[in-house]
Amino acid sequence: MTSVPTTQLCVTHGLWARVDVDADGRRTHAQIVRAAADEPAAALRHLLALGPPVQPDCGVLLDGLYVRTLDVETRAAELLPEHEVARWLALRSEARSGVPAERAKLACARQGVGFGERHRAVLSIADRTAVDPLAWTLNDAGARRVWIASPAGLLGAYDEPVIEVWNGATWCGGASITCAIVGDAAGSKRWRRRVTSWLATVPHARVRFHGRPSDATELEDPRLRPAGDVVAPEALLERLEQIARTPRADVARLQWSFERESVTRAPEVPAPIVTAPVATAEAPPPSAPISPPPAAPAPPRAPERTATAPSRSRSFAPIAAAILCFALLWLYRGLFDSAQPVVAAEIPSAARALQADLDLERGRQSALLDALYDEINDDVNLSGVRAEERVTLVTGIALSAARADAYAQALAKRLAPAGWRVGAAVGNRVELDAGTSVWDFALPLEPAAQVRR
Repeated sequence: MTSVPTTQLCVTHGLWARVDVDADGRRTHAQIVRAAADEPAAALRHLLALGPPVQPDCGVLLDGLYVRTLDVETRAAELLPEHEVARWLALRSEARSGVPAERAKLACARQGVGFGERHRAVLSIADRTAVDPLAWTLNDAGARRVWIASPAGLLGAYDEPVIEVWNGATWCGGASITCAIVGDAAGSKRWRRRVTSWLATVPHARVRFHGRPSDATELEDPRLRPAGDVVAPEALLERLEQIARTPRADVARLQWSFERESVTRAPEVPAPIVTAPVATAEAPPPSAPISPPPAAPAPPRAPERTATAPSRSRSFAPIAAAILCFALLWLYRGLFDSAQPVVAAEIPSAARALQADLDLERGRQSALLDALYDEINDDVNLSGVRAEERVTLVTGIALSAARADAYAQALAKRLAPAGWRVGAAVGNRVELDAGTSVWDFALPLEPAAQVRR
């Protein structure tokens, strides 16, 4: 049961909803809107304008977040801080999520108990330029603690296997079956492979499928039974009320806290809710005003949200400009040495080429980390990964040379589409106590196609 008043919002494709719950768990406001627009900022403005002020705790179920489940090394997750674990998992998923690490807002939650060497975790990733403005909008409307999560797996109550296809995540679970969340785009080859792998573990004869019929056809599984929408509008409000009353610990929530600001914020003049521009080092400017009258003055901005960012940007601007100029001069030194005139149109094209190279390398490294971890089994254990002059060297131990070779072959098959060439595993036998031995091996990996220069 919730101990503080809570506002629970839901923004999905064509359906918006809001439920307010007081400290005793009683529903105080409920609203549901069918809308054609899919812009989250517009949906929030609409729900805020037609209802009472939001409660101090505010949660948003937002369709479109990238969510996936991964197997995590239990000991590493226990030793590292939670935010470091989330960053590590986000690096593994960077190529798939499409969100650059410098703009990623991360959340990680443990799924189930898991007493072995690994456990299942849920990872949520969103672009700060998309979700920070939503959090600031809710804060300006009165919320002090805001969280945003995907609705995948939260709006239905199932006693049979179910597949929910959302924009950004496909949830597979139900009936006490091990849950899997696929973050790949519906219909893609990787999506079909992962969903088919989960279907192979389902012993039941029928599986409900909430998604487009064309996606069900792609899976080519006769057990799938199309079931339409995940939740009916009439039942949506009850599900949101339940989520507001009893938050679940296995949901990866992107969180914001504005507790300090509630104390130091400047008093606001009586005016409709307006989202003022924000200049901070962490959040971009938020969304547009929430439908104020034409002559309504904007409230004064809080000192804490604007005091440090302008001076910081001014102090670093000359240094950043100097570094940028030096980098450009170094990049085009060949043009000056050969006395060739620099064409202005060549500079943007070169920048685009460098960005393409960066994206290629980022995807390659992310695929490498993902494959190294996923292909590990009880017969192989890695001891290190280090970059040398032209290769990446993976070292570890295996029960035998054959097991090390099998691991190398699995990596080669997995990493070939990502542009990696895996060499043969080399090593030697290491004798242990009690007459046992292991195989100490090193595995060279080299990019199949070098990045353009």
